[in-house]
Amino acid sequence: MVSLANILLSVSTELVMVPTAYLTLAPMRFSEWISGKAFAFLMALSVVGGVGCGVAYALVPSVRLALFVSSSLVSLLILVRVSRIRLRSILYIFFTAEFFICSVRILAGIASFCLRPSSYQGGVPSWEAHVIMWALLILFTLVFRPVFIERISFIIENCESGRAPDTLWRFGWLLPFSCYLVVVLALDTAPDQIASASQLALTLFLQVVLLLLYYTIVDFEYRLMRSARDVEENLNRQHLLSLQLQQNSIMKDRIEQARRARHDLRHFRGVVGMYAREGDLDGLVEYLGELDAISDDDPLVWCENQVVNAIVGHYVSKARALGADVKVEASVPEDLPLSEIALTTVVGNVLENAVTALEHAKGEGDVRLAMSVVISVRDNSQFTLDVKNTYAGKILRNGQGRLLSTKHEGVGVGTASVIALAEQAGGFARFGSEGGLFRSFVLLPLS
Repeated sequence: MVSLANILLSVSTELVMVPTAYLTLAPMRFSEWISGKAFAFLMALSVVGGVGCGVAYALVPSVRLALFVSSSLVSLLILVRVSRIRLRSILYIFFTAEFFICSVRILAGIASFCLRPSSYQGGVPSWEAHVIMWALLILFTLVFRPVFIERISFIIENCESGRAPDTLWRFGWLLPFSCYLVVVLALDTAPDQIASASQLALTLFLQVVLLLLYYTIVDFEYRLMRSARDVEENLNRQHLLSLQLQQNSIMKDRIEQARRARHDLRHFRGVVGMYAREGDLDGLVEYLGELDAISDDDPLVWCENQVVNAIVGHYVSKARALGADVKVEASVPEDLPLSEIALTTVVGNVLENAVTALEHAKGEGDVRLAMSVVISVRDNSQFTLDVKNTYAGKILRNGQGRLLSTKHEGVGVGTASVIALAEQAGGFARFGSEGGLFRSFVLLPLS
């Protein structure tokens, strides 16, 4: 007959999945890959699961392995369902949390056994061991919370946005998984079952080394990606500054044209009057044709927002230089709760892809090139970008439905960045063919 104390001890042991669940979900929640309701639901589910598994393990020890495997698979399936990131990213976070928490549980057991060997009897931890374990778990969660919220969140964000090499990151989850297996299969042994003090010291040493080694790897990945992100942001700022300078140059030219036009207006009246007095209609028509040839219908300002104005002006000029028929509707206020980097990422990548598609289509032969751009802010709550352009060839996608790049092997980094930014903000981005044109539609909530 299983005593109530044994059941409670088993429940306490299995409730370790609560801090495991927290460290798994924290990077997703603080990066807004899952909603607050989903976070609360999954944390409550981990508590219920811990109690249920603890009772089941105590009453029927033979189901331990099967229940452990099935509960882990169910947890992963739920995470895939409620989150907006891919399975491999979920596996990376999940096994990282499992590895760290399992490591802390082993360290707590060793510390409890060293303080009082009788705290373990027959491999079963006593209440003293559980108190030490939970104290270390809470301390660990508080100390390493910034690692999961800042570093791992940043790593996942970069991998989901396509900034990290896709071929490398596809198997990135195997590192924490391997560390987790080493801990579970080689080091997770009750302290009182280790033959000698030297073996206990070796187990402690290997556990600490493995924990520090993996933390160093995570920190290295974070710093490497942070450095790459800083370089990318600096390049984006330089590119945006270049676009703004180009737009300012165009505006100065237009202002100079307007000044010359005003200066020459009195001459216009004189010339028209001369042709009229002489009855030279052919000369008058030719003169008016020359005036039409030097006029420029492009607006000086596309919208009030300087960043959007500079980007649109740059890519519209490139599209028209290709001979494309371009239509633009832009209504974006100057003050917008989106960073310059976000605007550059979304508007710049979409328009750059559109112009690149026009270049490819022009190379295919006699094709009518066209591009329409509609950018608007609806009710001060939604930013929308709708671009349609001519394209040639087939639209290629990978197994996850993501667009493949025409410039290099793998997914398109530009579209992947736009999709990741939109989803992280609670919006969406759609790319595909519509009515013989390629359409890019992005919606970003502003609230």
